Amino acid sequence: MELSKEILVQEQEALKIAKLLANDLRLQILCLLQENGAATVTEIMNALHAEQSRVSHQLSELREYQMISATRSGRQITYALTDPHMMELLNDLLEHANHVRLHREHGGI
Repeated sequence: MELSKEILVQEQEALKIAKLLANDLRLQILCLLQENGAATVTEIMNALHAEQSRVSHQLSELREYQMISATRSGRQITYALTDPHMMELLNDLLEHANHVRLHREHGGI
């Protein structure tokens, strides 16, 4: 039994997305955007106590994989988590993490 080429391509893209989510700053940015709706680079920097260059780089990575959107108004760019798939994935990820944490606290794992 072999995986089809289409499944292999999807698997590679899924792996890239999983790697993007494995970065603590990127995950924090996504959580912040989910919680607040939208934010500028400055707002993200202040909320996460991160340097502008790091935040900008991570936002670029997230935009490349269409995990966030960017809207320009004059010189200011506002970033938002607008993709329903990404919102659902993030919700499921955080919900599962909470489930694992609660299970550990009550003598599991």
